[in-house]
Amino acid sequence: MRQITFYKAPLFEIFGTFNEKLLLNIFVDLKKTIMGWKFLDLSIKFFY
Repeated sequence: MRQITFYKAPLFEIFGTFNEKLLLNIFVDLKKTIMGWKFLDLSIKFFY
């Protein structure tokens, strides 16, 4: 298992840096949207 991760690591570093940022941005946006909807839902339940 360690050998596989060791060989995959350099490739991930090359492609990962760009993809990771892209995925991270998408994930953050998704998280914000979900958090926003949850907050909206909570505020609606709280105020009405």
